[in-house]
Amino acid sequence: MLQGAVMNQEYRFLGIFLLASILTCLMVWTLQNHMYSKGQGYIEAQETALTDLQDRELSAYLDMNRLLTTLSTTVLGAIGFILNSHKSGTTPFVTWLALASALCVGVSIYCGYEAHEDILWMLEGQFFDLNNPQMLWSRVTAFYSFLLGAAFFLAFAVATLAAGSARNRLSSAQ
Repeated sequence: MLQGAVMNQEYRFLGIFLLASILTCLMVWTLQNHMYSKGQGYIEAQETALTDLQDRELSAYLDMNRLLTTLSTTVLGAIGFILNSHKSGTTPFVTWLALASALCVGVSIYCGYEAHEDILWMLEGQFFDLNNPQMLWSRVTAFYSFLLGAAFFLAFAVATLAAGSARNRLSSAQ
């Protein structure tokens, strides 16, 4: 009886997680299409070569994009490390914090990819405007989704450490 209840709870958790993932993908896809349609309406001056200032601006943009992708990937690795090194089962709240963090940094990684694609689109169109709405949405979304994911990760790490120290106190008291 108890095993059936645990299986039912796991299936419910998996179903909710899959539904949340699908809804997140649909929201990102809708936002992406909306911002692409906004960005296509702008008329930009064509340029055949970037100035020195534009080249440095593009380099800073790409460095920021790489940094966010690296940090997001590091957070994903840290989540996996903490979950795998945790000896006993985690509470559902802690698991939800880990999944929320992973989802947010996953969106950040995806937006980093979109930012790279936007750079290629801009350069193929022979214009330079990093504040074009098509360029701006991916940069802003990547940063704020990473920030939210880092906050969820911090809450996850603190909750995991607090649960571990509580278990240690209980085991030493016995």
